Amino acid sequence: MKSEQRKKEAVKALKISRGQIEAIIKMIEEERYCVDVPNQIIAEQSLLKKS
Repeated sequence: MKSEQRKKEAVKALKISRGQIEAIIKMIEEERYCVDVPNQIIAEQSLLKKS
């Protein structure tokens, strides 16, 4: 039971992470303000550390 719950939580976190990475890619492609990109990367790193 706990294993299944941990699996669901891991998949959820990875899907959120995927969305953030896609947003970072879009920001770079659109040449967004340079401070925005590192801030988004820091947020992504924080999420991955929690996973």
